[in-house]
Amino acid sequence: MTSWINPDEQLAHKTFDDYMLSVVEAMDAIEQATGERRSMPPATAWRYHPAHHMAYLAAKKDKRVKSAICFACMTISASRATEVFIDEELITLLEKQMGERAIWTAARWPGCSACARQRFDLVLRGQQYLLGKDPTPSTCCTGIRFHPDAPDMHSFYVRNMYQKNLLREPGGLTLAGVPIDLRKIKTPVCFLAAYEDHIAPWKSTYAGTQLVGGR
Repeated sequence: MTSWINPDEQLAHKTFDDYMLSVVEAMDAIEQATGERRSMPPATAWRYHPAHHMAYLAAKKDKRVKSAICFACMTISASRATEVFIDEELITLLEKQMGERAIWTAARWPGCSACARQRFDLVLRGQQYLLGKDPTPSTCCTGIRFHPDAPDMHSFYVRNMYQKNLLREPGGLTLAGVPIDLRKIKTPVCFLAAYEDHIAPWKSTYAGTQLVGGR
């Protein structure tokens, strides 16, 4: 089991490459401590998922991972919905705010989710009106992680995997000098999707079954 820590100012320079390689370093530590070459990857929550880790290992011909479970892990962005709620204007605003501090603190998250929630509510309530239904409060963005993030890591993730949707593109991302291609993953993978999950929509999660190259 890998236990993450909330980054402070000393870790503000960490990048998405650092995040990905930390999992590989953890596997190395397990192997050194146990002498066991075959490893199981950590089950990872809804955003930072094992897919790109496994694609990296596949490209490096590292066969230690024998199976994996992706719990509500998006492999593609939510298409049209993402284009509406996470656009260039919002991302630029987030990056500006992150640039003002050494670390993206939990105190900044409520303003971010409130901005996205306002957009979502506008669309949702309009849809309900057209359908002749009474407006209902939305729970959009209430599940967003309220913990610190390293600015570069957060910006890379939002721009490349949400806005540009590059994880699904073969070679669309390069991590630690390695082009990421989900088709190279031959490891058996189980994708768990929650039907009413508004943070990781089930279609964005289920799409992973169509992108990997194994069972």
